[in-house]
Amino acid sequence: MARASLDLTGAMITTSDLPGEERRLGFVQAGRSNRGMTINRSVRRRPAFRRASRRVAALSVAVAALTGLATGPAAGAIGPAGTVAAPVVHRTLPFPTDPGGFLALALKIVFGPKIQLDLTTPGAVVQLEGQDGTVTAAGKGTLTVELLEGRTKQGKNVVQPVVGMLMAVKAFSLDFPGAATGDLSIRLDPTRSGPPSGMSVLDPGRSIVRFAELFFNPLKWPGLTAAFLRDPKAFFKSYLGIFFPAQHDLNVNVKATSSKFPGVTLVNKDTISLQNATTREFPPRNGTYAPLKPIELVDIAKPNGPVLVRVDELHGVLSYGSVTVPSASIAVPK
Repeated sequence: MARASLDLTGAMITTSDLPGEERRLGFVQAGRSNRGMTINRSVRRRPAFRRASRRVAALSVAVAALTGLATGPAAGAIGPAGTVAAPVVHRTLPFPTDPGGFLALALKIVFGPKIQLDLTTPGAVVQLEGQDGTVTAAGKGTLTVELLEGRTKQGKNVVQPVVGMLMAVKAFSLDFPGAATGDLSIRLDPTRSGPPSGMSVLDPGRSIVRFAELFFNPLKWPGLTAAFLRDPKAFFKSYLGIFFPAQHDLNVNVKATSSKFPGVTLVNKDTISLQNATTREFPPRNGTYAPLKPIELVDIAKPNGPVLVRVDELHGVLSYGSVTVPSASIAVPK
C-alpha cells in the first residue's frame, strides 16, 4: 500500500494553545520519517483526542469506499509508543495525508469526478490543401475531463518534487462551421491512446511545506475533523489555493470530417497537447489553452500522406460549464 513519505526529520510539532505545558509535543525521529509522528502522552491520553481518533477511524472507511483508496489494518493506529502511522488515508484524519491525494479528492468532492468544459476558439487560422491562403475561423465545442489519482513525489532521493494529479479526456468536440472550412467537425478518437493528461503544481516544494503546516499538527486534528464533518465540500474548497499556480495539460487524439474532402476521415498526425502553463484555478474560468504545435490532419487511409488540414493560432478558451456527474457525497457515521 502506498504511504506518504513527507520528510520532516527533526521537524518540531508545536502549539501555543497550552499555556504552562511543554510546547514541544513531538518530533519526527531520524530514520522514522516514513513511519509516523511521535505524540506527547499527555495529548494522546486526552478524552477529546481519543474520541476524535475513534470517530475519524470510522470516517476513513467511508472515504476509502468513496475514493477506492485502501486502508490497512494498522493504518493510523495509535500504538503503545504514541506513534501514528501515515499512510495515504490516515485513520486520524478523514482525508488523504499526501498533497497529491488530497488535491485529487478535493476536486472530486467539490466538482464531481467528471467535469464538462465549454471550448471556444475565437480566431483559429485554418489552411486546407488545394485552397489558396488561409481562413480565420471561430470554433465552438466542449471537452469532458475525468479526474483520476493524485501524485506526490518528494524525499531525499527525489531530484525534483512533484505534486499534482492525473486526468483523462473522455469527450472532445470542436466545430468550425462555414463554407470556407467545409463545416470542419472534430471529435475525440477513443481508439488511440496518448500521453496522460494532468495537472502539476509549479512550486511543489511550497505546497508540500504548506500542507505540512496545515495538517501535521495533531492538536489541529479535532478542529479539522469537525470542519470536514460539517461541510466536506466547503472544507476541501477552502484549501485548493495551496496547489496553484499549476501547469495543466490536456492530450487528445481526434477524428474529423470536412465537406472539402468528401468521404475522407481525417485524423491528427501527432497527439494534440493543449496546455495552460500557469493556470490559477481548476476547473478553469476563461482559461487559455494552446496546442504545443500546429494541428495537422491527414487522411486516415494515408497516415504518411500530405497534410489536408492545418490549424494554427488555436488559442482555445476553456470555461467551467456544468458537472456531468453529480458531486460525490460522504455518508458520515454517527
